[in-house]
Amino acid sequence: MEWTESATMALVDEWQKYPCLYDVKSDDYHNRVLKSTAMQTIATILKTTGYRRSPPICTLLDAILLQLVAVDILSSLVKLRCARFAAQQVAQQNACN
Repeated sequence: MEWTESATMALVDEWQKYPCLYDVKSDDYHNRVLKSTAMQTIATILKTTGYRRSPPICTLLDAILLQLVAVDILSSLVKLRCARFAAQQVAQQNACN
């Protein structure tokens, strides 16, 4: 799935509001109901298809998916910031010439 810059930033902004999704030290990190509610809320705000769980096997898959999504989001942010930095460097070099 490709994320636009604005969609990625919106997702990160919303994701950061719910430490239960990413902060392993949070008291709510293992609260499945709270995580599910948080993901549904984020999906609603971002107007995505939503978060759906099927029976017990998904518990482990949910945890893996959450980590993969977090890594993917962070990777996208790093790429965006690197691209912006490179563009700023080129602009500064051009301004000096």
